[in-house]
Amino acid sequence: MFAKNFWDRASKYCESLLSFFSTAKKEDVNTAEDKSNSSSKYFSGSSGSKDATKTTPLKKFLNARGASNSTQCSPTSSPQSKSSGTPQIPHVKKEEIEEEITDDVDDFMDIVEPSQRGDAIKRKIDFVDESDDRGVSVEEKKKEGKAGKTKTVTTRTPTTPVKKATAAKKRKMEEEDEDEESEEESSDDDGEPEEDDKKKKHTSMMRGIRRTRDTEKAKEQERRHDWLVNIRDAQMRRPGEPGYDPSTVYVPENAMLKPFERQFWDIKKNNYDTVIFFKVTPSLDASHQYQKGRFYELYENDADIGHEHIGLRVSRRVNMRMAGVPESHFIPYASKLISLGYKIGRVDQLETAIGKEKRQKNTSNKSVKDNIIRRELTKIYTAGTLVDEGLINSASSAFLLSVCVSHTGNCVGTCLVDTATGEFNLSYFKDDNHLTTLETLLTQTKPKEVLYESGIPDVMVRMIKRILYTALVHSRSFPKELDTLNILSQQKYFPTDGKSSDGVSGDAKRKNWPECLSSYQESTKPEMLKSLGACVRYLEELKMDVELVSLKNFKMFHPTERDTMALDGQSLQNLEILNNSRDGGEEGTLLRLLDHCKTSFGKRLFTKWLCFPLLKAADIEERLKSIDDLSGIPNLIENMRKDLSCLPDVERMISRVHAETVRVSDLIHVLEAFELILDIVRKYVVPNADKFQSRVLREMSDLGGMMEQMDKCLVEFSEGFNREIAKKDGTIVLKKGMESDYDSIMEEIEKTQLLLQAFLQKQKKQYKSSTICYKDINKSPYQLEFPKATKVPSEWYVVSQTKTMNRYYTPEIKEWVKKLEHDNDTLVEIRKTILSRLCKRFDANYGKWLRVIEQVATLDALLSLSMSKVSSTGPVCRPVFTESESSYLSIQELRHPCVVPRAGGDFIPNDIQLGRDNPMTVLLTGPNMGGKSTLLRQVCVAAIMAQMGCYVTATSCEMTPIDRIFTRLGANDDILTGHSTFMVELQETSNIMKHATHRSLVIMDELGRGTSTFDGYSIAYSVLDHLVRQVNCCTLFSTHYHMLTSEYENNEKVGLHHMACFVDEEQGDVTFLYKLTPGVCPKSYGMNVAKMAGIDGLITSRADLVAQEFERSSHQR
Repeated sequence: MFAKNFWDRASKYCESLLSFFSTAKKEDVNTAEDKSNSSSKYFSGSSGSKDATKTTPLKKFLNARGASNSTQCSPTSSPQSKSSGTPQIPHVKKEEIEEEITDDVDDFMDIVEPSQRGDAIKRKIDFVDESDDRGVSVEEKKKEGKAGKTKTVTTRTPTTPVKKATAAKKRKMEEEDEDEESEEESSDDDGEPEEDDKKKKHTSMMRGIRRTRDTEKAKEQERRHDWLVNIRDAQMRRPGEPGYDPSTVYVPENAMLKPFERQFWDIKKNNYDTVIFFKVTPSLDASHQYQKGRFYELYENDADIGHEHIGLRVSRRVNMRMAGVPESHFIPYASKLISLGYKIGRVDQLETAIGKEKRQKNTSNKSVKDNIIRRELTKIYTAGTLVDEGLINSASSAFLLSVCVSHTGNCVGTCLVDTATGEFNLSYFKDDNHLTTLETLLTQTKPKEVLYESGIPDVMVRMIKRILYTALVHSRSFPKELDTLNILSQQKYFPTDGKSSDGVSGDAKRKNWPECLSSYQESTKPEMLKSLGACVRYLEELKMDVELVSLKNFKMFHPTERDTMALDGQSLQNLEILNNSRDGGEEGTLLRLLDHCKTSFGKRLFTKWLCFPLLKAADIEERLKSIDDLSGIPNLIENMRKDLSCLPDVERMISRVHAETVRVSDLIHVLEAFELILDIVRKYVVPNADKFQSRVLREMSDLGGMMEQMDKCLVEFSEGFNREIAKKDGTIVLKKGMESDYDSIMEEIEKTQLLLQAFLQKQKKQYKSSTICYKDINKSPYQLEFPKATKVPSEWYVVSQTKTMNRYYTPEIKEWVKKLEHDNDTLVEIRKTILSRLCKRFDANYGKWLRVIEQVATLDALLSLSMSKVSSTGPVCRPVFTESESSYLSIQELRHPCVVPRAGGDFIPNDIQLGRDNPMTVLLTGPNMGGKSTLLRQVCVAAIMAQMGCYVTATSCEMTPIDRIFTRLGANDDILTGHSTFMVELQETSNIMKHATHRSLVIMDELGRGTSTFDGYSIAYSVLDHLVRQVNCCTLFSTHYHMLTSEYENNEKVGLHHMACFVDEEQGDVTFLYKLTPGVCPKSYGMNVAKMAGIDGLITSRADLVAQEFERSSHQR
């Protein structure tokens, strides 16, 4: 029974495999040139190989099977053979057949591409799984179960036979199988328990043999890929060794790799830290027809990553683990992995299967690499260099930052790139020992990816990783400043009128450079230039350098020293301007409260306004006028915001137009977006221009003088091609006058067509027949059709015919058709370049388009500030700025705009007076949880809102412009840098002491609490004294050191205030009133807060007694 079922399955499998090989040969997709030989040498005797005449077990079986089948079908076959219905099985071993079939499939797999393996692998698995059931079907198992309980059906765990087993093992397996078969046959006759025990022992032994076989196969594969087990980089360094490069892996030249595997590892070995999505051609379905769609596959470790993070199923492709995704799913899957911090590489095909065949025909010296479709790494995606619309999930900028530090450690050069818009921001500054300016830069921009030069101080690396804990951080070797200039001098970045830059002097080469680089000398700011060079070189590795650098969008940038209020990184964090302190999100931040922008580029500009509030009173007043103008016209804000919401992110789109990576539909969207911008300006700004008091809005009515130029350019594009056809099928049909060569070839085609039509009319007239016409048959157009009875000139020849008609080519027609074919081929080539030409034509005005976008972004940001004014739930006021030698700040009924009152309550407003007739410094005391920190923060937030040009959440606000805000709030240690809470406090305080001016606003909350009482008090006293006597700036200083208040109770420069509260002495309860009140708070009421926190009453009572004793002894001293 076992033998019969096994041979039936083997025969069926072999016939199926032969059919698969035959069909695959016909399809000839992505297979090696000797594919047909690989199949025929195993299944036919006509192969030219040395073993063609050798009778293998499989051939012996197939010949017998074929002979038996022919005998059954022959009319001369004997009745006995007909009645038996079972072929005469030759005496060959099951393992011999199984192993040979496995070898055949493995050899076939080695020479085909992944797209053809699926069907063959399935057939192989089906055969192996069925054969390992020992040939017992489900129906037979049921019958045997009913026949008696003494009969036992043994089953085996499916295993894959070992390839190239040794001769001794083969003989042992054959003997074991023969014994097992005989035992199974004897078990049919009697079901003695002794026989069952023998079978169990034999089954156990055979399982052990199979396990040994699997182990040996695994060891063989491990030996085959030893270089993957013991990883080394390209320079043979192991992980953990100095200089190890995780982006490379050593692949031996003599590694046992098939052509397709070699192609993969040639790419992967230089991008080992990148998840490679490898493009493959469509696979064959069960009927050997092409399936729709294309696929990307991930191999080895990349497949494991895909399985772990995006749930891909992992299978085996001969010697590599594999997971596949449809091409249409590449964007969402890649986006998911990028968000998790992975680099993504995309390998695409450079030719089709037909193109490969043509290449092979035209190649005389064929190599192994010529047998597979050519592929190339076309793009690498990282979190900080995304430009594709589908991969960018936020309107916020995703920056790439490079950082270089001088040998002395105090000069820092950076290059900040927004790859989505192509903007390069270069910066150079001298930093302090605590890297305050660099910290500010990181907090303001939040780069997604950072490149830093190898060898920079560890404290800097730790600070980068602390602030940007989700960013990709790379250590790299930076080019020298002279090397950077040579890199930028390449013709591909800043071409000089199409001429080669060889032999041109340095100054001449730089004439076409961006303004901030053209006069740059490498000796002045070398760190900045090295950072720029590192960015450009990295972008070159990602294959996106030309499209970004050639935009010439370079700007100088400084995080703090500019004509704006300076907000350092610590202040941005403490005041929760961009991100909250809970989870780093935007909930509860000033950005979330004020940002009502409708466009993505407007949101990015508004974020800059928030990080860099204005400093000059005239500029602030101009912005406030704009808000008043917009909010003063009924329904203007709502209508403009509604139309602005229809605009796409054109700032990013025009950079893709420059790179020529857009589709036809994208270009049309850009044109329509700028047309909508013109409509918005003409509809809302121009009619109200005379009413506007703001100079900014009046200039916007003409888009800064570019309205006419922009209109002319858009009309040219509108009349240049049929937009409806382009939208429908993506074909650009140019109108006359757009491209001269296109017009010329169209004229030639039209002229030839007219000649053909004129010739046809002449023949109709000459032969007096209206039935004469042209026919297009196959690839021969303009065949002149005549009835067969008509006599035609002898020089005409028949091209095709029917029963009644002949179709001719005349010498004239043949010449015209040949010319027409040539002209049509030329037209096809021109049309391939039309989109690129249109992109270049549009990009010629890139600077003007960018300025228009800046105007619209400004309008959107002004509308956002206007919305903050009209949508506020509480009172708001227009801030008033005065010019004075000394600083001044006066705000009445100030509320924190981001604090939401609890249910049933209301936010308690407060008045704050600093300067003029009031002290410049307020020494603030009060109970814990009394609202001191909130008051400090809301004063700073009000100053930021006022200098942004925004209405303030108060009833009145009058102040002098503040040049910088300093904050010392909270108590946090820094584990990454090894700094304690007290050390962090003192570092922040040191920064304030060094950079605060009489125009600054300083808030300090409970300085000195991170150390002993006496040390903390001494430091707090000395710092406050320095601020009062030396700096003389607006200061809010909160403390729990009540001894400190006694030192300044008679000082006219310091005002003593506290946050009021009501204390129930009998119950020991404290009610916080959150009201700023003159005077000193007698106690901090820490015990009451302890009770509110749930600390046991016995403990708080004991603590209260200790506090009283401590306070008494302190007063006695």
